[in-house]
Amino acid sequence: KGKVTDDGKPNPPGELVTEWTVITSTPLNGIEIYKPDSISLMAIAHSPGRYLLELRAFDGEFTSRDRVSLTVEASTPTPQNLPPVVDAGLDKEVLQLKAVLLEGKVSDDGLPNPPGRVDVRWSVHSSSTGKENNEVIISSPTQETTKAWFSSPGEYTLKLEATDGELTAYDTIIIKVRGDTVFTPLPIRDEGQIVDGSDTRVRQGRPAKVFYGLNKPGHFEVRIFGRKGRLLKRLINDYRDIGHQQIQWNGRDELGRKYPRGPYLAKIFLNGQLVKKFHFMLLN
Repeated sequence: KGKVTDDGKPNPPGELVTEWTVITSTPLNGIEIYKPDSISLMAIAHSPGRYLLELRAFDGEFTSRDRVSLTVEASTPTPQNLPPVVDAGLDKEVLQLKAVLLEGKVSDDGLPNPPGRVDVRWSVHSSSTGKENNEVIISSPTQETTKAWFSSPGEYTLKLEATDGELTAYDTIIIKVRGDTVFTPLPIRDEGQIVDGSDTRVRQGRPAKVFYGLNKPGHFEVRIFGRKGRLLKRLINDYRDIGHQQIQWNGRDELGRKYPRGPYLAKIFLNGQLVKKFHFMLLN
């Protein structure tokens, strides 16, 4: 910002004419002056370097000069925030009620900061059954790697979404779920053969029925296990005769308390020997 003073002589003209000029420029043509006749310097340096500028003032009779040296350093560009990179993994085909491992991957540039972190979430984008909320359980939806269970056959599209607080990105994975043949009624062939079928989903207060048949009598036991293999309940533990019978369970313990929503395992024993096991889904 230049300054110029004068005694007002000669008069006329009684006024000053000023001009900024570039004396030296390293690199050449690295700086450009706007409004060179303005006392306040207006210039843009297109490149880092050293520049020598001169301000001249002329009163109609005499000329005075002053110079200023400028050193321009390279500027650090403001980093641009990019959306997270999301990979939901490869499409999969699984068996009904079997846990499927979701192996998502999310990376980010760390911007903006704050927050400097990425929040992720798995959700059901669509399904061929039209009952997304009731048919799928995702154990830890806010983790990149988690597990999911599907209570009905069909094709499901799961979405892994990531946000950095400013930008959001997502990727999808298609899960094709086949019916579990363990729930298809089978003919009685071998000794101790269990015949089961019916509903693979249990709703609270609405007993699910699993049919079975025995071609010899014996001590019959049905045990229900939780996710971590812990024994939760013995549905049947007594002597049963030859013939077709059924197992029922309403998703509650002996005191009538509800077990949480999720996958469970049933094991059937005859005379102390494991003869069949199957998975089922408990719905709220």
